Amino acid sequence: MSDSPLPLECLQGAIKFLSDNLDIHSLTVLLRVNRFFAEATLPFLYADPFCEHFSILEEWTDRRSLILVRTLLRQVPLDDLTPLLRTFYFDSQNFDCSSDPLSAEVQEPYTPVLIYLPHVRSLFSDNFPTCKLPCGHLAAILKTVGLYDQYAVDDLYGGVDPDYSDYFVAHAFKEDVRRQLGWALCVPELVQTLSIAVSDCGRYLERVERFARLTSVRFSFDKQHEFGRDWVERMTPEAKARELEFREERRVHLETMVQFVREHTQIHKGVLRHAICENGYHLQETRLLCQICPEEYQLALLDCLPPLYNPKVLDTDNLRQFAFKFQETNLEFVEEFENVYADEQTMDLLETKGPFLHRCRALRKVDIVAFGDRDIFEWAVLEKQEYDRLMNRDEVPERPLVQAEHVKIQFDQECDGLQIDSIAHGFSNTLESLSVEWATRFSSYSEPAQEPVAFGQLWHLPRLRTLSVNTKMAHLFLDPEALLGCPNVQEITLVDWMTDHTLTGLQLWKHACLPELTSLKMNGTAARTFHPNTLHSSPKLEVLHIGIGTNTGIDDIPDISDILHLLLETGGSGDEQAGAAGGASPAELLTFFPRWSWDWYMPCLRELFMTAEYALCFQFRMLRETPNLETLSLDMQTTVYMDVHELERHEFSLDDLRENDSNNIHSNDSNDEKKSKARLFIKLPKLINLQLIGTWIIGHEFWETAFEEVMPNLLSVQESKCRGFDKQDWVSALSVLPRLLRAYSSRHIWSDDPELELTLKDLGLMEKEEGNGEEKERREGEEDDVEGVYEQEDEEEEGIFLEANRGWRPVMYGFGREPIPGVGINETEFRFEHSNKVYVRQISGVATAAPVGPVAAAAVESLKL
Repeated sequence: MSDSPLPLECLQGAIKFLSDNLDIHSLTVLLRVNRFFAEATLPFLYADPFCEHFSILEEWTDRRSLILVRTLLRQVPLDDLTPLLRTFYFDSQNFDCSSDPLSAEVQEPYTPVLIYLPHVRSLFSDNFPTCKLPCGHLAAILKTVGLYDQYAVDDLYGGVDPDYSDYFVAHAFKEDVRRQLGWALCVPELVQTLSIAVSDCGRYLERVERFARLTSVRFSFDKQHEFGRDWVERMTPEAKARELEFREERRVHLETMVQFVREHTQIHKGVLRHAICENGYHLQETRLLCQICPEEYQLALLDCLPPLYNPKVLDTDNLRQFAFKFQETNLEFVEEFENVYADEQTMDLLETKGPFLHRCRALRKVDIVAFGDRDIFEWAVLEKQEYDRLMNRDEVPERPLVQAEHVKIQFDQECDGLQIDSIAHGFSNTLESLSVEWATRFSSYSEPAQEPVAFGQLWHLPRLRTLSVNTKMAHLFLDPEALLGCPNVQEITLVDWMTDHTLTGLQLWKHACLPELTSLKMNGTAARTFHPNTLHSSPKLEVLHIGIGTNTGIDDIPDISDILHLLLETGGSGDEQAGAAGGASPAELLTFFPRWSWDWYMPCLRELFMTAEYALCFQFRMLRETPNLETLSLDMQTTVYMDVHELERHEFSLDDLRENDSNNIHSNDSNDEKKSKARLFIKLPKLINLQLIGTWIIGHEFWETAFEEVMPNLLSVQESKCRGFDKQDWVSALSVLPRLLRAYSSRHIWSDDPELELTLKDLGLMEKEEGNGEEKERREGEEDDVEGVYEQEDEEEEGIFLEANRGWRPVMYGFGREPIPGVGINETEFRFEHSNKVYVRQISGVATAAPVGPVAAAAVESLKL
């Protein structure tokens, strides 16, 4: 009995909460309270000690993983500790164990305060920690434990490719450690989930009757027993003979694997529910080594197993088992279904079985690849129609509707939008996120356009939060009233790669009120049919991407007359269009676009990306109500050559940056008021990334005022193809930015120019040095990094740049290299492509003080070589 006032059940509930939230620190603290708390905590902390979730914790280091293994191995009988485990895990050269000497642990009995090992229920070797070792140290260990000669015999390809030997030794050593560690820590009577190496099935088969609680087993290939034909042809005759022996060994191992599962299901009926043999893939440089489990053995394993018992999840791990026992499996409790990573054989088998999603009555989440052209969600629409019919007649339906909340579907071939509407109508009362995409491998830009995809009719989705559709090479036609039925949507992404300018078949959207909208990304047809007044009712918008382009960039920008015709289809008159076509600049032409006012109130906006004609027609007045803007990107650079004057590019002036234009200065204002309003500029204090790609005309005065008054806290600036200034203007304007870290311009500085040094001196720049030659040679001479081989880290790397460039401001300048076109409108990362040569700026020959706070951290990260 415990003296604790807290009942055990309450304590276990609290501990389970900490365990579910991976609060390892609090759990370890509970171990030190008293024995009562410790015994209640141990089953949660050590049930799955190598859980993959632990590895993502910030405080979970490799050293802690190794110490955990040592703690568990101390409670293993000494006779079960192999020489390899003793040498590897208890060798002080592998990691710091000076406070815990080897001799006392191995030679003397150890009496622990707490018993950990019996609480271990899950042992998956993929999560076992391994230590990277230098080649020399690894060879010494192998010679000590007697494995060095064995590895040399098993290395069939080392005689052909010496580099392969390093990889083979490292891989074989890692697998030997995992195999022996799994066997040492396994308590057969208690373990529930287990991974077994295929070559190690024999000794587990000898103890099969002891695995009374084993519910799931995963077999994995640990040895390279199969090589491709091109590998075998290059082997020596002795290696080829040995390779045939390996194939026979693998066949015996696979037979033993099946026998283990068969005998276990006979001895412990109904206990083992899951067994799979995973294919092995090992990448050595550019060669992929595969160990594929033959289909007959996979089927033999499935034949031994019972049907899945009331599964809650159907995914890659158990989908084939379900397909093999299709009718016998009860799907009433399935909450999640995912087949994205299922192999082709499993999907072919499911195709022959017929529909089954309607049997998943608890379904909440679907992530599916739709093979074929049949509507896999038609059943949901029919059920919903029947349900509504009965409810309207005051009759009670036989069973409730399936309440799917999250649906993600990927089409493998061309199809219309029928299935999208089926999802929206069938789960209209519960759907929270809908994501649809056409597979890339079936929709490349080189292929002809596909049939249009039209959807959105009669939508009523009050709970929808996320809508994402990417049709790629097919026109995306959203019903004009679709968004009216999604009042609470927060994220919208509608993308196709269509760049034609025809208005045939386009229907403009109705003005929708979307007060919860935070992210809006549109490319192609969706951008052309979007109603901009929607932005007036979206004050929470944080991300806005709108443009026209393909997966390779912007193909073309239409003539001004075409843009006017597109934007004025439902507004303005023909006379306005005719008047607008009279050679006006793009900024003036916008006044004829009644649908685009550019004065939306978006106080939360953080990212603004515009491409093609939307970048061409952009007005800075849009930024007057965006104090939180962090990234501004305007890109109208096409992938094909176009005459600069064809589009009549806009010239940016100081008036574009003013807070008030002439329309806001009234005649009854006093002269002082008029002057005061005229002096006010837009303020973007949080803007840190600026990107302008296109042939705008921008003068030095604009850059200087923008950097000093409008966006003084920029960290990264990029311009390409802009005109109206030279290199001196560019560097001079940037000098007012106190936090600038890097800048790019398409102005050219030729590295082979004999007057380069003089040019740099005029600009106040110098070429960035790469550190001293000895340091570079030392780094190049380090041994190649292969899996399992430790490569020494260079702790002085961060300071090389500052030491080599002492007295120079830590700002990097790139010149002359074309930026790579963005990939579609979904690109959210600010792109900065520096040239082959990078330069830094001098400040009166005196080193500039490092910035403080978070800016300093950003500066250090950017200066790492």
